[in-house]
Amino acid sequence: MAKFKFFGMSEADAEIKSADAAINPLLVGAKITSIDVNGKPVPATSDAVPLALKISSLAATFQDGAGDAALREMTRNNTLLAEQAQALETRAVTAETQAATLTRENAGLGGQVVALEARVARLTADNAEQSALRQTANTEAGRVTAELAALNTEISKKALAFNAITALRDATGAALSAQATDAEKQAAAERLPVAEKLTAIGGAVTFALQRAGVRAETTPATPPTGLGAAGPKLAREEFHKLSPKAQTAFFDSKGQFTD
Repeated sequence: MAKFKFFGMSEADAEIKSADAAINPLLVGAKITSIDVNGKPVPATSDAVPLALKISSLAATFQDGAGDAALREMTRNNTLLAEQAQALETRAVTAETQAATLTRENAGLGGQVVALEARVARLTADNAEQSALRQTANTEAGRVTAELAALNTEISKKALAFNAITALRDATGAALSAQATDAEKQAAAERLPVAEKLTAIGGAVTFALQRAGVRAETTPATPPTGLGAAGPKLAREEFHKLSPKAQTAFFDSKGQFTD
């Protein structure tokens, strides 16, 4: 059976004041500043406002739909935050995938760099070898050129000495004058092809033998009287195997054919 508590005036007043002390902060928190009492607005926390009106005013803020706008805003914000979080997560996954791909590509590029460095080193070594070979070839070409020039000079001197060449021309192609110096004649002779000068020398030698009354094909092993001391002897076949310089030396030393 329910029990009822009966208050005296002082006790009831104390209970009301205690209830006011408890509800007034709630009214402030709910932003209820005034409550109509008998048609007149009275400050909500005033003792002149009956406790029942305070309670009903506070309860009105908790009626259905009173917080729907805030709830909808919270829901919308939560949805936006969830979408942003999902987008960020997707971007994070994409970034991780790209990072993994870049890592693999970087490893591949590293291998290619190593291979390219090896090729560069090999090409550098090859280039150094080619440079050395080219320098050696240039040196040899210079030596051969100098030797050919010296041989040409010597053959030219002999051709002039044998009076084997007469149609000498200067650098412009004009016939050399009779007053030309020995140096000019030498320069003109050197401009002629070596083969032409050797042929001319051979003709001069043959002519000299004919004048001496000796047939070239029957030249004796010993020279006729008055031709000077005997020189080296060679068969014609062996003579033709000699270099131009050796052939000239053969004639200089009064060489003789054995056949």
